[in-house]
Amino acid sequence: MTYIPVKSMEDYCDMIRTLSGDDGEYSTSDYVEATIYSKNEAVVMVGDYSDLNPSLPVNHVSGWYKPWFYKYVEGFLSKGKHTELIPLREYLLRHNRAIFWVVESMIPFGNNPLFRLLFGWLLPPKPAFLKFTTTPDVRNFTFTKQVFQDIVLPIRKLEEQIEKSEELFDAYPLLVYPCRVYDRGDHSSQLKPPNKEYLVEGTNYAMYNDLGIYGVPGFVKRKEKYNPVSAMRSMEKFTRDVGGFSFLYADIFMTREEFEEMFDFTLYEVVRKKYGAEGAFPHLYDKVKPEIDVFEIGRQCEIK
Repeated sequence: MTYIPVKSMEDYCDMIRTLSGDDGEYSTSDYVEATIYSKNEAVVMVGDYSDLNPSLPVNHVSGWYKPWFYKYVEGFLSKGKHTELIPLREYLLRHNRAIFWVVESMIPFGNNPLFRLLFGWLLPPKPAFLKFTTTPDVRNFTFTKQVFQDIVLPIRKLEEQIEKSEELFDAYPLLVYPCRVYDRGDHSSQLKPPNKEYLVEGTNYAMYNDLGIYGVPGFVKRKEKYNPVSAMRSMEKFTRDVGGFSFLYADIFMTREEFEEMFDFTLYEVVRKKYGAEGAFPHLYDKVKPEIDVFEIGRQCEIK
């Protein structure tokens, strides 16, 4: 794994696109990602499968006593470029202990070396425990005072994504994971084919990226006015406008019509009708929409 610090939005966006193969010419690595710490500071990570190389250090990043991974990566902004080996399982679970960086808002001292040494083995909290302790008031707090979103967007719009995220949430770090979206023809899946302008030359796919936005928005930290509903609806509109998609494990703020504009339900509806699912099983929109009235919460936030 090689960590490359970059201190310019233009430079790190261009680097991510090049490393992910968006120009169709660069030989891509097995793993490419970036952690963006501010609009003009990011660490790009490039990883390839490797046998043990005695000349490279081995970093067991999942050790309970180790720094939280995003904090460790942030250090390379000042240290410079670095290459090391990480056991594959530990790399895949690299963000577990801090739940990316969400645990910091619950345990601000959680990355303290003494806390990690004595109590780091307690992390991360078990999801079952978190759900058990999530009262309606806690759920309302996480809904209105935090943001947890993964959004798939065209990588050629990366600069606009970051600008929009800062405008609406002002939440850093951000995660960027490149991925491919294939054009398999109209009505071939729930994901619409990528716009022709995004296709990598000579292929049937376009490079997209997952934009991960997690944590407490800067507006909330500064105790400024913040409406989570209008912010997320603006982000969802931007996503639809550029041909992107929301991850449906996260809260959605779209109406049924907007949801069906983002995704292609042609085959889905045909199959539901063919097998008599209508009236027997809820529609996908009804499965994933929040259990609380998001529009009422938005109105309340405007009044405050």
